[in-house]
Parts: sequence; C-alpha cells; structure tokens
Amino acid sequence: MKVSLSKAPTDAAEMARVVRQADDVTAVRLLQVWGLKQREIGARNEINSQLERINA
Repeated sequence: MKVSLSKAPTDAAEMARVVRQADDVTAVRLLQVWGLKQREIGARNEINSQLERINA
C-alpha cells in the first residue's frame, strides 16, 4: 500500500494501516499528529454547529 503524505487518513482503520508500516518512533508521532488533527476537525465542526444554531 502506498501512503499519500498529502492526504491524512480519515478513519482509525486507515490510520492503523499506516502506523503498522512505520517504525515505533514514527508510529507514535503519526498517532500524535493524527489525533491532534482529529481534535481540530471535531472542534471546528462543533463551532460550525453552534454558529448554525445561533443563526437559525
């Protein structure tokens, strides 16, 4: 499987496949960065949801 660095994995299963291909240090870093990205996406979605409720 070829991993594209320009597109982050969108789900946990896809991320797990990427991590299995990496060495331990790289795997930890990948998980840290991916987790941060997922939290940012969740926060952005929550803000957008709140704004939609306010503007409705």
